[in-house]
Amino acid sequence: MLKTIITIILSCAILIGGTIYEQTVVLKQFNDLASEVKTCIEMAETDTLATEDVLALQTNWEKKKKHLHAFLPHSEIKEIGLWISEAISYTEYCNEEELVDKLQVLYDLAVQIPENFKIRLNNIF
Repeated sequence: MLKTIITIILSCAILIGGTIYEQTVVLKQFNDLASEVKTCIEMAETDTLATEDVLALQTNWEKKKKHLHAFLPHSEIKEIGLWISEAISYTEYCNEEELVDKLQVLYDLAVQIPENFKIRLNNIF
């Protein structure tokens, strides 16, 4: 009886600890991404954004996504990569209007995706 209670308590502690860790990692990665994208948007609006800046954003995203594959569906991660690739293309072709639009969508995704995976009643039901 005592072993069963200890096992249940230990299982709950592991589950809660894992959940807290997962939420922390996901939020940190996406907060960092949102901050980087916001900087790129500001630079694009002042015509100081270079292709190298967006390539650096892509490189940072590649590093971040390695950790996120354990927690998020691959389609969410792939979508971010596609938007970054489009932003790179618009930077190379000097299409600032489309670039700012792509970066804004990318920023919105970086803010919204972690919200979809927070433990809330509306996400559970």
